[in-house]
Amino acid sequence: MKNFKSLLPFLLMLFVWAGCDTDDLRNDVDELKNRVESLEAQVSAINDNMNVLKVLTDGKQTIQSCVYDEASNSYKLVLSDNTELTLTQGKQGTVNYPQITISQNGTWVINGEDSGKGAVGDNAPTPKFAIDANGYWTVDFGNGATQVLGADGQPVLATTSGSVTVTDEFFKDVDVVNGELVVTLQNDEVYSLPIVEALVCDIQTENVNEFKNGVLTVGYGQEVLLNVVVKGDNAFVSAPAGWTAVLGEPDAQTNIAVLTLKAPAESAASTTLGRAATADNTKDLTVQVNKGVAWAVDKIQVEATKVISSYYDLFVAGEAINIEGIELKKSDWESVDNFTIKQITSAGNGSDENKITQNGIYFIQPGATAVYAFTGAVTNMYIIRDASNDKTATLKMNEYARLNNNSDAVNSTFFCG
Repeated sequence: MKNFKSLLPFLLMLFVWAGCDTDDLRNDVDELKNRVESLEAQVSAINDNMNVLKVLTDGKQTIQSCVYDEASNSYKLVLSDNTELTLTQGKQGTVNYPQITISQNGTWVINGEDSGKGAVGDNAPTPKFAIDANGYWTVDFGNGATQVLGADGQPVLATTSGSVTVTDEFFKDVDVVNGELVVTLQNDEVYSLPIVEALVCDIQTENVNEFKNGVLTVGYGQEVLLNVVVKGDNAFVSAPAGWTAVLGEPDAQTNIAVLTLKAPAESAASTTLGRAATADNTKDLTVQVNKGVAWAVDKIQVEATKVISSYYDLFVAGEAINIEGIELKKSDWESVDNFTIKQITSAGNGSDENKITQNGIYFIQPGATAVYAFTGAVTNMYIIRDASNDKTATLKMNEYARLNNNSDAVNSTFFCG
């Protein structure tokens, strides 16, 4: 018992030490978590500011709303195309932001080094900054991230000594002067955008099936309708050569005007568009709205193309069709034994008309269902969605596709596209 009593002070000391060690560990974890969150906010802030700087250099938009938040020393901006941006000026702190300016040649300059990447124009990239695993700044112009270098040619750390904070000055000065947002870069370059309420130009492309990857694709000679939010005194629309574009009057309640756009006929497109196919501006559809001397501009790319309503019809008419690089022509297959050419049009999957039962070329119309019921060995099988639009067709596999594995036979082809 005496020995046990003599151990009590030592055991209590161990418990106290263990408690302190746990508290220190918890503090270290909390500090690391705060540091990571702060760095993430830092990266977000610089990329938000780059988006604002890109808009300032383009000068094609106006600001319809500018709200200053004193707590974060930031501006919440709504542009004339309804894009929402945040500009964060911050105040002097310990974050080591790269210095970003624009050269006289219109290229991005980072820490005094000319990147050679354009900063002005529709196709000019917006640099995206990040912090690598070692805490150094990286920049990506769209071709992969590279380290940001300082004047000494060495990688630039994202933080200076001490704690991390995101309240650092990115711009030299930001102010609203005479109805304009005025931004001064660290090298004293000045950019501005007018703040004009009730001046909006926004071509609505959300949920427009023909609009993908920034391009509106329209069939030759076909017409599409687009909604455009228009606020201002006057609106103007311009389209590429061969296209027709008519902008209606905006609705008094919604401010939505209907833009009727018609692509050129295929013969006209080959002569008017083919000569300048490499010039991006030949594809620009532009809507402009003014209010006094201020203008709001929105622009999208348009492209005329051949829209195929039925590959089957072209195929049986004797024309060659090209599906994802594979060319098929009826005359090449008419003499092949045990081979069928078939169009499947029904949505029901119980009919023999919907079944695939031998080698052949099968065209499934959008909305129809084909049932794969072939139990033999595949030698040549082509299953094709019978349209060039985005509507879906269904293939139901009731059997495995058994490829011909006979070494003396010609290689099997099984294609779905």
